[in-house]
Amino acid sequence: MAQLSGFKNYYKPGKPAADLIESFLTEQGVALNDIDLVITGNNGDVREDKHYLDLAGRVDPERLTTFKQYCGEYPTASAFALWMAGHLLKRGLLTISRSGSSSFTITTS
Repeated sequence: MAQLSGFKNYYKPGKPAADLIESFLTEQGVALNDIDLVITGNNGDVREDKHYLDLAGRVDPERLTTFKQYCGEYPTASAFALWMAGHLLKRGLLTISRSGSSSFTITTS
């Protein structure tokens, strides 16, 4: 099904989040453009959402979604995002074509 092959956690980093993410992906041998779906933790708080704006500017908008509208804000909300990604794959709601393009559908029912 799915495998988590790399993880890094940052607390109050001295660099922009988007730069740290791109560095992590490079360490993993993955380019940002190779990712089919980027799930961010935007929550509507402009003080926090600024961390996601730079990343959003580097990703095709069709490959970008958020998750906190489904679960809210809490200390381990990122675990929900990981579950959501696995759920999208398992249920066939994230499909990847042979050309490399992807599409996804999220339903709340």
